[in-house]
Amino acid sequence: MHDLRMIGLMFDMFTVAHMAAFSVGIGCAVFVEVAVFRRFHNGIDQACLALLKQAHCVIGLAVVALWVSGLGLLAIRLGILDGILSAKLILKLAVVVGLTLNMWLIDAYVLPRLDRLVGMRLDQIPKAQLVSFGAIAGASAGCWLSALLLGGVGAFKIMAWSQLLGFFLPVLGGAAVSGAVLAAIFGRKPAMPDPSDTLLGRLS
Repeated sequence: MHDLRMIGLMFDMFTVAHMAAFSVGIGCAVFVEVAVFRRFHNGIDQACLALLKQAHCVIGLAVVALWVSGLGLLAIRLGILDGILSAKLILKLAVVVGLTLNMWLIDAYVLPRLDRLVGMRLDQIPKAQLVSFGAIAGASAGCWLSALLLGGVGAFKIMAWSQLLGFFLPVLGGAAVSGAVLAAIFGRKPAMPDPSDTLLGRLS
């Protein structure tokens, strides 16, 4: 009985850590994507880039915590409680792998290029780069949304592989495409004038 209580306590601790990491990760991801899209309308500045880098670090720590707590839960469920590796559980792992790859793409591809684009308006950035940034941001949003649905919708527990893939592949693909389209639309619009550059701004 003592062992079962200890196992239950460990499972609960990993569950709380998992939920906390997910909450921090998705909250920070939503905040930064909204903030960056609003600021990117006028181009890329140092403040926007600093915000993106800080959020990237926080989200990275959240993803690491998701891996640690998730693997802890998996070890208890499969190794001690003799659970089964369901299609939903495998898809959860795949989504966290997707989040990890997305973080690597942002670190290796997006941030170094944004460093070189500081001070440029969106219509001055090569369209292919802008669209790729949008697709990566959209894929990130799709992964976080998928993780939310997998954790919160009980019906997915009994779904077969074909049903789960039929639902989540369009979610992930649609999110990436939507991000790319939004980036292309933002890049086509002229930048909003800085208030200090207007006549009223110079007189004030």
